[in-house]
This record gives sequence, structure tokens and C-alpha cells, in this order.
Amino acid sequence: DVTGVQTCALPILSSFAEGFKAEERKYQEIFENSQAGIFTFSLPTQRIQEMNGKCAQMLGYNRHDLIDKELGSIFRDPGERDAFLSQLQKNAEIGDIELLLQTREGQVRQFLVSASLSPGNRAICSAIDITERKLAERVIQKARDDLERKVRERSDELMRANDGLKAERSEEHTSEL
Repeated sequence: DVTGVQTCALPILSSFAEGFKAEERKYQEIFENSQAGIFTFSLPTQRIQEMNGKCAQMLGYNRHDLIDKELGSIFRDPGERDAFLSQLQKNAEIGDIELLLQTREGQVRQFLVSASLSPGNRAICSAIDITERKLAERVIQKARDDLERKVRERSDELMRANDGLKAERSEEHTSEL
């Protein structure tokens, strides 16, 4: 009886659809609430498809301002963008690559980006702004280099002073004889 099959199948399909919607809501919440910036784009068209609020905030945009914009609108250097896209096409997954992205105000910021290709040539990217960390690393390295230079200079001064004292002592010893 067809009616009996439909009666049994409808609750199963309805239950399946509800489960699918619940999973979709869960992933949408993860996307929206992530502390990492997340954006997706179409590899063939290089147009941004989705972007979470965190990513838009880091770039100084309203998230909807970048939807359907070309990927080049956030990449400072077309050569770097092309290398990123080429690596993604070749490997289908990229982990922790440093990229320079441009904010709405034109400021260049350094990001650590991971990306993977999903079915349909959709790239899913997570981005973390590491600009301040990189600046701190440069400041620390400069301080370290300055300290090493000062230690070398002071060591050279001490060696000259020591050589002078040895020479004086040698002269005193020679004059005593």
C-alpha cells in the first residue's frame, strides 16, 4: 500500500530534515562566533562568498561589504595572491601561510592563513591577525641585536684595558730588574 509507505516515510524524512537543520545551525554558530576570521571564496571566480564578523572586523569592513567582491580587494600584492591561489590549487590545503592583507583604510596587516578546498572549488580560509605579534618580534630582535652589539663593544673595551694593564705590569716588572 503506497499510503502506508508514505505514512512511514514522512516522519523519517521529517526527522532527517530536522537533524540536518540542527547541524546547519550548529556550524553557522561556530562560523559566526569563531575568534578566528573565516571567509570563503570561489576558486574559479575568486569572489568572496562568505565572511564572519571577526574577519570583517579585522579588515575594518562590515561583513556584507565584501560578499561577492574579488579576492584581490583584500590582497595588497597580486603576486602574493596568485602564489596563494596556485598553492591552494596544487595542494588543496594550506596550513599557516603568512599573507599581507589590506584593510578598508588601506593599512597593510599581516595574517596567518590556513585554507582548504571543499567540493565545488570553494575555498574555506581561517585568518588570524599577527601584525602586533610580528611587530613585537621585530622589537625584541632589535633589542637583542643592540644588546649583543653593546656586549661586543664593552668586551673590546675590557680587552684593550686588560692589554694596557698587562703592558704596564710588564714595564713595571722590567724596570724592577
